[in-house]
Amino acid sequence: MANIDPMVEVFIYENNQLLEQLEDMLLSAEAEAVLNEEQINEVFRIMHTIKGASAMMEFDTLAKVSHAIEDLFSYIREGNSPADSDWENIFDLVLTAVDFIKDEIAKIENGKDPEGQAEELIDGLHALLASIKGEDKPAEAPVAAAPAAAYAAPGGENSADLPGTYYRGVIHLEPGCQMEHVRAFGVVN
Repeated sequence: MANIDPMVEVFIYENNQLLEQLEDMLLSAEAEAVLNEEQINEVFRIMHTIKGASAMMEFDTLAKVSHAIEDLFSYIREGNSPADSDWENIFDLVLTAVDFIKDEIAKIENGKDPEGQAEELIDGLHALLASIKGEDKPAEAPVAAAPAAAYAAPGGENSADLPGTYYRGVIHLEPGCQMEHVRAFGVVN
């Protein structure tokens, strides 16, 4: 560990303990694809604690990510149960956020500034909360049509040689775009 302030050491230790506890709970509950009331309250409590400690230490990005998760679980713990289909996204996004926070705390532990970009993660959490609330989703950007010659039938054969029409779409995600699995899930659905 780099030579760091004792307050920062306490921050690192306590938040790593909370994140480990949270991650263990989420991974064991993921098999059930739902969290019970006690687990929901625990996620809220952990995120509330991390948010407060991060804000106090002026690690604003960590506070914002934690706040977004806290808001999500605040809504859920008020008796607003997500649909069964939402739980997979909840688990994916919260585990992604846990990884992000752990990475940022590791930077702090090594004497570096936590400068990770969390805008997409925070936006994803806000969008998930809006979806659970049933709020309108923003309009999706139109997809440009590819020329017909670019499409091929399964097996690589030209679609003109087979009955019916086949389409093949190729999606390229920018390197380092984060949340690739959530983006792919969105494309498929």
